[in-house]
Amino acid sequence: MIKDWFKYWFNSHHYFLLYQNRNEEEAEQFFSLVKKYVPIKSDWKILDFCCGYGRLSKVIAKKGYKVTGLDLSENFIKRAFEESRKENLQIEFIQCDAREFNEAEKYHLGISFFTSFGYFSDEENELTFKNLVKSIIKDGWLVFDYFNADFVQKNLNEKEDFEFDGLLINITRTIEGNRINKIIKINSATGEEEYIESVRIYSFAELEKLFVKNGLIIKNVFGDYSGNELTENSPRVIIIAQKK
Repeated sequence: MIKDWFKYWFNSHHYFLLYQNRNEEEAEQFFSLVKKYVPIKSDWKILDFCCGYGRLSKVIAKKGYKVTGLDLSENFIKRAFEESRKENLQIEFIQCDAREFNEAEKYHLGISFFTSFGYFSDEENELTFKNLVKSIIKDGWLVFDYFNADFVQKNLNEKEDFEFDGLLINITRTIEGNRINKIIKINSATGEEEYIESVRIYSFAELEKLFVKNGLIIKNVFGDYSGNELTENSPRVIIIAQKK
């Protein structure tokens, strides 16, 4: 495992350039699925756990719900705050390491959207998940969205080269043990910069075990944001569970 890769990559000025296509439409579709299967009430407090630059938080706030976004990245939180303020959205954003997050039974619904998990060692990942569960009230809900290990392993795009905004981008992906590692090289007129992503591969069986271990009862499982069933060809694993 490449330690603390996220501190450099998520705070880099290049991250937003490469992933600007991740828009609110995807977050809208995901939250529509959540609303269909979770009985959200108007006074609920919702936690967007590891919220990135807040695209899901903004969607939730626009629906009239109280939402708190939490993330480690200073750049993400700054951008999320600035964008929500421009749109007059009342969202609380907290800069915090998920491994140190400690808010007991405060939220009615906790959401982990778009693989915002699996960045650490197995022990730290479990601690992070435990912290998320702990922040949810009894009988509250958790929605967890992760990449589907079967799909990714079968469809891994090992090498990618393209030009973007005057930059030459080289991306290499490898599976090493139980992690997917991505090396991103960015060449510009001023030189080359290199970043790394390293995310734990969790099978559905492993995720299911993690949910049961933390006192969660799984209510629904889907394979994409449209709500189709999970198969080995599904791009996502979306788990909706209730805390008992």
